[in-house]
Amino acid sequence: MKKWMTIILISIISFGLASCSNQDDAAVEDFVREYKVEQYTVTDPMNPPDEVILTESMEKYLSEDAYINLAANRFYSVAPDLAKKLNASIELKDITLEEVKTEAGVTSYKYSLELLFDNGTKTETVERKGELSITTAEEFVITRDWENKITEIWGEKF
Repeated sequence: MKKWMTIILISIISFGLASCSNQDDAAVEDFVREYKVEQYTVTDPMNPPDEVILTESMEKYLSEDAYINLAANRFYSVAPDLAKKLNASIELKDITLEEVKTEAGVTSYKYSLELLFDNGTKTETVERKGELSITTAEEFVITRDWENKITEIWGEKF
């Protein structure tokens, strides 16, 4: 009888831990999705988001070091500049995260974005890959975001 009780107790604890892990995964995905939607959404390509305002709005998702590095590299100007150049709106359709490793309260992920480009006469979905790291101490904070810069749409690399 004690063996069965032990097995049941271990099963309940394991299920509970797995459930918490799934909730954390969903919360991380929601956080990253919100961040990437804000980064990539361009509804009016002839009047795209202002780079300075967009960059400042991204600060709430980032560590101080990540914010400084990404702002210095004009990371958030890519979508508005490309939208204007192609005269196309941009929308994030989907995001896929794959956990790579966790150490010292920081989890690293590989991600894949599906971006929908629409110029009024044609639409195309493009996949863009990248990596990011997120701290999970008290709240989610992105400490690193890197994207593969060889993505191409309608003859333009970004």
